[in-house]
Amino acid sequence: MERILNNAILLLENQLITKHQHGFLRKRSTFTNLLECLQDWTVNLQLRKCTDVVYFDFKKAFDSVSHPKLLIKLKAYGLTGNLLRWITNFLLDRRQCVKLGDKVSEPVPVLSGVPQGSVLGPSLFLLFINDVSNIFDDLAVSFTLYADDIKLCSCYNVTSSGDTLSVAITRLCEWSDIWQLSIAVQKCFTCSICSYKSNAHSARRSYMINNTVLPSVNCIRDLGVIVDCHLKFDAHISLIVRKAMLRSRLILQCFSSRNKDLMMKAFFTYVRPILEYCSPVWSPHLKYLIDRIQSVQNFLPKDYQAYGTFHTLNVLNS
Repeated sequence: MERILNNAILLLENQLITKHQHGFLRKRSTFTNLLECLQDWTVNLQLRKCTDVVYFDFKKAFDSVSHPKLLIKLKAYGLTGNLLRWITNFLLDRRQCVKLGDKVSEPVPVLSGVPQGSVLGPSLFLLFINDVSNIFDDLAVSFTLYADDIKLCSCYNVTSSGDTLSVAITRLCEWSDIWQLSIAVQKCFTCSICSYKSNAHSARRSYMINNTVLPSVNCIRDLGVIVDCHLKFDAHISLIVRKAMLRSRLILQCFSSRNKDLMMKAFFTYVRPILEYCSPVWSPHLKYLIDRIQSVQNFLPKDYQAYGTFHTLNVLNS
């Protein structure tokens, strides 16, 4: 039943959900989110401009969704009649308890949040957070979303004095207060993306949330991909190579069999995804980085190398 209703809601989402949302949607993923951002940041670097990026995170976003306010938004989006009544019953009158050993606590009512692990929960959350895109319409900022993760970006010349990004941050804080999605300030930070020749790093702009200055970092982990302030991926490649080498050693130690078909399945399942995650985003063109990735395959016995376990270079260069 959830799947049927979710498909009905998804038909509405094609017109309602903002194009900046990349989470829990068909043909959208972390890859499309990163690729869209990287395209904008690269163009800004080519134009010798700087880009300030502010990363936001909400406190327990899926558990903090206000049921009355969610239902108001659903009704405003055009969900009425039996569909709205079914969703209302789906959300309300839920109870939860805690089990520790053989003891179970008294059940208490669930007053907020969308049911996690359900089919309908993610779609309801997307509809709840969807209108956040409207508050930036008249501002010269770009933004992307992946579920509740928000990135605000502002491009500027080093000599300019505009502070549009601070206005956008203020509006987002006001929106979060109205809709009761608290921002986890301790998990928010900024990054200034600029070229090596720019002097922007010596005069970085600071941004604040509720009188708290956000920390500025030179290297960020963005949806599982590490990128530095110059759009280099050396740190990310070093990390995935270490993880892949460790996983390869574990496979060779834990599997007593050396059957080629079995070993190929093991490496395809446990090692290759580490090397291929969002590879079009960070695919290297420098030889020393390519050799670093190739070292994972070179670690294998020559019999398995010849059998073509990884095809790493072919994947990354395609």
